[in-house]
Amino acid sequence: MPTPTGLPKAGETWAYRGQPFTVIQRTRGEYWSLRIRWTPPLPGHPVEDWLVDAPWYAARGELAYLP
Repeated sequence: MPTPTGLPKAGETWAYRGQPFTVIQRTRGEYWSLRIRWTPPLPGHPVEDWLVDAPWYAARGELAYLP
């Protein structure tokens, strides 16, 4: 996934379907997942969540880097 910073890194702000989140951790491998913290927290959702198979969401245009 080509981005200004490469793959998501801990501490960066990204957006999933327009909702911003901060990356806490990215797993390794081809089908990596993200441990995230929604910013601000979403009502009814835990503060921390997993976004599994992030490359698939990025290919669909649902995952974007926020500078």
